[in-house]
Amino acid sequence: MRKPPSRPAATSRKRAPRQTAQFRDWTIVEPTLTPMLTPEQIAAELAAEEARTPRAPCRRRPPQRCKMGYGYYPASNQVVPSLRLRGRWLEQLGFAIGSTLRIEVRDGALVVRMAGEE
Repeated sequence: MRKPPSRPAATSRKRAPRQTAQFRDWTIVEPTLTPMLTPEQIAAELAAEEARTPRAPCRRRPPQRCKMGYGYYPASNQVVPSLRLRGRWLEQLGFAIGSTLRIEVRDGALVVRMAGEE
């Protein structure tokens, strides 16, 4: 069975009367203008900029350590060790993009060379 509402039904609600628009006084605030530099000041700043010691060019260093990663053979889910080398330092050493490499193992070390060098 349905319960009666706890609050009596409102007969009719009236809206609040609309307020008329009031005109407001606007105040315009302009920022203070910074004075322009004179040609002498510009020349002095440029001379000071050129007089500063230039920053040494950044040296790209090869990594000292890296971790052995892992990969998968496509035919099976067998995990295999993986080594990934990347960086501009390789290019500085002469390993260009697309060049053929020769990898040798000597005394427990990997030696990476260009394929044409012997």
